[in-house]
Amino acid sequence: MPEKLLIFLAAARDQARDLRRRCVAELIVSRRRQTYVVITCAFITGVITFASVRGAQHARATWSTCPTLVPSPTDGTSAGRAAVPTDWRVVALPRDVIAPDLRPGDLVDLVSQAETVASRAIVVTAAGENTGLNVAVAPDAAPLVATAAQTGDISILALG
Repeated sequence: MPEKLLIFLAAARDQARDLRRRCVAELIVSRRRQTYVVITCAFITGVITFASVRGAQHARATWSTCPTLVPSPTDGTSAGRAAVPTDWRVVALPRDVIAPDLRPGDLVDLVSQAETVASRAIVVTAAGENTGLNVAVAPDAAPLVATAAQTGDISILALG
């Protein structure tokens, strides 16, 4: 073989080795970067998931024990308690529901997910330090109000 051809082939071989070494090195660097990104994303996702589950468990524990649907007394003779119309239901709202300053007998609208679930509900008992607000609602609205209270998605609008 001519000497020039041998020199050319040796140079080509060296360039091919150098190119292969550079490609492998770049793939290793990129793979490390990819691995770091995947690990970081997995960690962040784990933290967010943990915080969400923890918050949901806390909210469930708080909300699931507070709201209840109870039969409505109709005498209204108890002190600090408003009379309840016949066949209406009293729904107990959790203590931490944000409400305006209300007294027994006040009328309120109850809203959930931007829709009124009970109009002209009657405040039966005002919220106390250890008790939530109790409102009387029509029988057809009682399940909606109780569900909204249990999920924590209820707002109280005082009527003037």
